[in-house]
Amino acid sequence: MIGNFTDCEVGGSFGTIAQAIPRPLERMPDVIVAGWGNPNAGIFDPADWFRGLMLAIPNVPVLALAPEEETIERLEAVFRTGANGCVIKDDPIYEVHEACLTVARREFYASQRLTPRLLQRMIRSEPRPSQGVEGLTNRELVIFEMLGSGLKTSDIAGRLKLSTKTVESHREKIKHRLGLGGALELTHFACKWVQEKTSSTSPEPPISAGPGRFPVTFDARSGVSLL
Repeated sequence: MIGNFTDCEVGGSFGTIAQAIPRPLERMPDVIVAGWGNPNAGIFDPADWFRGLMLAIPNVPVLALAPEEETIERLEAVFRTGANGCVIKDDPIYEVHEACLTVARREFYASQRLTPRLLQRMIRSEPRPSQGVEGLTNRELVIFEMLGSGLKTSDIAGRLKLSTKTVESHREKIKHRLGLGGALELTHFACKWVQEKTSSTSPEPPISAGPGRFPVTFDARSGVSLL
């Protein structure tokens, strides 16, 4: 399907995350389009799979290609992992094309059929303050704790092997998720959270794996061992 777009080139296809990791001499793709099958066919959790994919290839935007039968709750979870967009498999070809180009520009895109459902869920959902930091993705939580530990954007980028622009993008997402107004407010909130976490828990690794989370420690040499 995507190979029919005159302004898009398919660099390869994959069935596992390990197959999706570009080899050293290959150029990074502009966007990864990742889909899955019937959600009723097994216990496959797309959010867990996308989380592992984006930990393995952190600097490439991802477009989710979802089956029509997928539930809005699981699609929302896919977005929360950091996916840049989502379309439905039988959406019109021109919409899939537009979604690919939009996500490649690192902008967000939701299928026209999906948008009303997401809006309805967002409007009807009652805000729960306890979801604050818990609502962050794994990567956002790592960056949030690093900010609270006093690291600068450039230091975080160096440790995570990301560009400073990518870290800045994550900072903006964190501010939005937590309802914070500016960089100074984010830093103060992160420092306070780290201090409270340190004082209220026994010594442990910087970020532990809570319910529904993968351990955030990731060694690029080991591939996608988190799965």
